[in-house]
Amino acid sequence: MQGAGNSLGGVSPPPTLAQRSFPRRVRMLLEGVLEYASDELERGLALTLNEQEQQLFKLAEQARNNDVQARCFEALREIKRGRADVTPRFLISLEASLASLRDPPRHGAGFSSQPMPSSLSLGQLALVEDVEMDEQVVLNEIAGRAEIRNSLVLFLLGQRFGVIAGRPAFDAETLPVGPHALCRALRDAVG
Repeated sequence: MQGAGNSLGGVSPPPTLAQRSFPRRVRMLLEGVLEYASDELERGLALTLNEQEQQLFKLAEQARNNDVQARCFEALREIKRGRADVTPRFLISLEASLASLRDPPRHGAGFSSQPMPSSLSLGQLALVEDVEMDEQVVLNEIAGRAEIRNSLVLFLLGQRFGVIAGRPAFDAETLPVGPHALCRALRDAVG
C-alpha cells in the first residue's frame, strides 16, 4: 500500500468541506452525511481488513507450495503494515468527493485517480499493467452490482444531492457517496 499522493509530484491535496464556501445549511448537511458515512464505513473497512487477513492466513496454511505460501504471508504483512493508513485515506477521499459536490460532473472519469501524463496525446496508445486493469474491472463490477441492487435508493439520493448542489439529479456514477465514488475512494486508499 503506497501513499495516495504527495506534493512533490504536483498533485494538489484533496479539497475538504472546510475549504469550500457552501451555505451554512448545505455545509451542515454535508458534514452530517460525512459523519454518518464515516462511522458506518469505518466499521465496514475494519471488518473487511480483518476478514482479508484471516483469508490470507488460511490460504497460506493450506498452500502446497512454498512460493504460494510466501506470497500469502508477504501480502498479509503488507496489509498489516498499511492497515492504519487505509481508513484515514478512504475518509479523506470521501470528504473530497462531498467537497466537490458543486464542481462540474466528471462523466467517464473511471476509477483512475492519476492524471493522464502530459506526454500522451489522445491519439496515442499506452500500455496498462494487467493488475491495474483487473482492479478497475473488479471495481466497475462491484459498483455496477451495487447500483443494480439499490437503483431506487440511489436514484432518490441522487435527486436529494442534486437539490443540495443546486443542479440536476446526480446519477449513480457521479453521486458523491454512491457505489462508484466509494469504489474510487477504496482504490485511492489502498493504492
